Parts: sequence; structure tokens; C-alpha cells
Amino acid sequence: MTQIWPILVAAIVIACGSPSVHSDAVAPKSRKLTLTNVTTVPEIPAGTKELVVWVPKALAETDQDVLSDSLDVSAGSAVVEKTEHALAPNSWYAVRITAPKAPIVLTQTIQVHRRETLLKPKGPAGRDFSKEERTAAAAHLGAHKLVPVSSPTLDPVIALVGPGLTDPVEIAKATYDFVLERMRYSKDGQGWGRGDSTWACDSRYGNCTDFHSLFMSIARAKGVPARFVMGYPIPSARGEGTVGGYHCWAEFMLPGGTWVPVDISEADKNPTLADYYFGNLTEDRIACMRGRDIALTPTPASGVQNFIIYALAEADGVVLKTERKLSYKDN
Repeated sequence: MTQIWPILVAAIVIACGSPSVHSDAVAPKSRKLTLTNVTTVPEIPAGTKELVVWVPKALAETDQDVLSDSLDVSAGSAVVEKTEHALAPNSWYAVRITAPKAPIVLTQTIQVHRRETLLKPKGPAGRDFSKEERTAAAAHLGAHKLVPVSSPTLDPVIALVGPGLTDPVEIAKATYDFVLERMRYSKDGQGWGRGDSTWACDSRYGNCTDFHSLFMSIARAKGVPARFVMGYPIPSARGEGTVGGYHCWAEFMLPGGTWVPVDISEADKNPTLADYYFGNLTEDRIACMRGRDIALTPTPASGVQNFIIYALAEADGVVLKTERKLSYKDN
């Protein structure tokens, strides 16, 4: 496996006896970016009393400073009620438009300072999670609707991953390697893109949601907290251009509380970076939402969302088709 970074010269020791994580002699790369996300609701049923649109905002986190996040709504003569909602760490706009007339255009402008994440665990954790840590991370150890920790399809596969391992870092690495070897990145046929761990395990292909859902199911089943992150991939070329769609990755927790990223689908597409993407992330992304089975407020008629990154629009409780145009610019 090709080693991406030069000789290590520094290590940070995480509290409570957790493994060290390191950065390298090369300073993390960074970008200041503007993402313009234009959502159009092209058709609205005649007589609609209220249109509600939920738009995810950017996440403020260790390697992403949100400089600004604004939303402009073009709704003609309609009355617009725009409310910002937050359910830590996620936040979103909820836009209510009475007597809406199509088309409705919502333009979100996000400015971030994004830094490369360099958190590759150095060595085994050296200890398991404490009872208190497991209690605090309970939400990241249980199942989601499409991310079970046990199923007839998953159980024999889970047994194959790192048999006998007890160290959290070694379990996470064995899970990463297993998913990378088992899965291939493809959008052929149907079923991919839902983040259905059981389907991904059986089909052995999919997009980023499928790779990282399978990672989460196996890691959680083996006692390692893991969570889902949804955002946008920014082309590495500096300047400006279009963004093709969403991208997601996963994080697992170390004893002591540090969350370490993995990007297995990118590793599959770029095999020479397979070692890098266990613990590191490029700066070419914007993070927006964490988690699965998202309970938005106000509550959509469509209920809890499997995950959300694009705007969700409902007319009197009926989900409508939306159109998107994404672009970026380096500042």
C-alpha cells in the first residue's frame, strides 16, 4: 500500500488512555469556499394552501468553519415564513409559503473554511470503551431502519471481520478493509443509494451511502461507535465550477471521545489513497448533516428521513419534485 505522507514528527495524545492520532510534517491543506445551492420547485398543484421546504445548513465542526449560510427565497407575492431549526449538531431552514405559485426558487449560499483532516490513529487504542463512554455513545451503537446491527445476511459476514479482535482501532481498520475489499463503487441497476446495509452486503456494490452504511453496521455490531456524515464533494481543481451531487463518509469513535473519519468509497475509486482515507479526509468537501433517521421540525408528512442533504419540499403534505443546481467558487 502506498504511504501518502512523509515521516511522522508529531503526535497528540488523547485523554483517558486513548490511542494517539497524528498530523504530519506537511501542514493540513485548506480552502475557503462558497457553495451556491439553487433549488427550484417547478410545479405545485393548483389550490395548494401551504408549501413547506426544509433546507439543510452547513455543519460547524473542528475542520470546518462556517463563515456564513444564507437562504434567499423567490416566492412572488406569497407570504414566506423562514425559520431556522437546530437539533445539535444539525441545523436547517424551514420555509413556509402560503398560497404558493410555481416556480419557487430557493438560493442557499454557504461560505466555509474547510481544512484537511489528519487523524489517522497511531497504533491500537490500548483499552476498550468505559461503561460511561458506551452509555454516552449509545445512539451510535444501535440500529437505524436501514442500518441494522444484526440480520440473517449481515450476521455471518460480521463474524468474518476481525475474529478475536477486541481493540477498537483494530476492529475499525478490519471493518474498513473488509468493506473496501467486498464492495465496488457502481450505480448500476436499482437499490443503490439508500444506505441499506443488508442490501449492500448482499449486492456488494453501491455508492458512498451503501459503503458507509455497511461500515457502520459492522463496526456497531462489534462495539465500536460509528456515525454518518452527509455533505457535498468539491472538485479538487481550484477556481470555480459545478458540483455533481452529494457525498457522504463515516466516522468511528476512539476511547476518549475523538471521532476519526473514513471515506471508503473514495478509497475504492482511488486505490493508491486507501491507506490515507482511513483516518484522513481531503479538504475538498463541505459537511452538512450527521446521522440517519433524521426527525426534522416542523415534522414533515413524509415522516422521519432516512438521511437528508437536498431540500425536501411538501405541498399540503405531498412530497414534490425539486430541481437542483450546485456550483462552487474558491475565495
